[in-house]
Amino acid sequence: MELYISKYGAAVNIRNGLIQVRAGDERRQVPVHKVKKIFVNRGCKLTAEVVFTALENGIELIFQRKNGDVAGRLWSNKFGSIATIRKNQLKFAASSESRDWIKEVIAHKIDGQIALLLAIDKGERPETTRINNTISKLEGLKNKLVSDKRESSVDTDGFIRGIEGNASRKYFRCISDVLPEKYRFGRRSRKPARDMFNGMLNYTYGILYARVESALINAGIDPAIGIFHADQYNRPAMVYDVIERFRPWADYVPVKLCMQEVMFPEFFDIPAGYHLNENGKRILIQSFVDYFDETVWFENLERTRTGHLTIYAQKLATFLKKFEHGNGHEQKPGD
Repeated sequence: MELYISKYGAAVNIRNGLIQVRAGDERRQVPVHKVKKIFVNRGCKLTAEVVFTALENGIELIFQRKNGDVAGRLWSNKFGSIATIRKNQLKFAASSESRDWIKEVIAHKIDGQIALLLAIDKGERPETTRINNTISKLEGLKNKLVSDKRESSVDTDGFIRGIEGNASRKYFRCISDVLPEKYRFGRRSRKPARDMFNGMLNYTYGILYARVESALINAGIDPAIGIFHADQYNRPAMVYDVIERFRPWADYVPVKLCMQEVMFPEFFDIPAGYHLNENGKRILIQSFVDYFDETVWFENLERTRTGHLTIYAQKLATFLKKFEHGNGHEQKPGD
C-alpha cells in the first residue's frame, strides 16, 4: 500500500513495527511490512527511525511539492537488477531502434486518448459528434506516425514531437468541450495551473511520475537515460519517455471527477495558481488509488493498472538486458 501524508504539521514515527501518523486529531497506524511507498509534502515531520526503517524495508520515501511534482526520493542504494541493463540502455538510446520504440510509445498514448474519449461519450449530441470528429483526427495522426519511414534521428524526433503535440492539443480541446462548463479550460497549464482541471491533472501526473520512476528503478533501469526527452542535468528523462504510454490513465481521474461534478473551487488554494488543498488532495488521491487498483485487461494480461505498469518496466528491462544494436532479433521493448 501507499501512504500519502500531506497535512501540514503531520508527524510520522515508528513504534512496535508500526508506522504511526499523527495529523491534528487524526491518528493512523500501519504495519511496516504493508507499506511500499510514503508520499510526503512540505510541513510534515519524519523521525530518523522512519527513514532507516524505510531504507531497510525497501519502502520509498517520495517528497512532493504542492502541485504534485516530485521534489526527490529516498530509496535503497541498490538497483533492481544487473548493471548490464543500464550499459545496454546507453547503446539503445543511441540506436535507430530507439526511435521505433518511441513511435510505439506515442502510438499507444494516442490509443489511450481515444479510449478515454470513448469512455466519456454519453451518446448525446453535439458532444458525440465532437468526440467522433476528434477520434478520427487522432487516428489519422497515429497512422501518419506508424507509417513514417524517415531515417535521420533529428528529423524523426521533430516529426514525433509534432505528432504528439498536435494529438494532445486536439485531445484536451475535446475534453474541455465536453466537461461541465465550470471545469472547462483554454489550454494545458502547468506551473501554475490556471483552472481546476489543470490543477487536478498536474497532481495526478505527479503521482504517476513517482510510480513510473519506482517501477524503472526496481526493474534495474536508469531513470535518467532517456530516448525522446532531452537529457537535462538531474532530470529523469527515461521516466518522461515511459510515462507517455500511461498518461491517459492519469487523465481519466480528473476527467471523471469533473464529469461527476464533485470538485469545487474551495478545494484549491487559488491566489498563486490552482493548487489542491487538503480536502481536494484527499478526494483526488483516493480516486487515483482506486482507479489504479482496478483489475483490467491490457495487452493480453489481466492485472491492476499498477501491476501493468510494473510488468511493462520489467519487460523493458529484459529487452535492454539482451539488446544488441542491429542483431536482428524480433523482440520489441515491452514485449
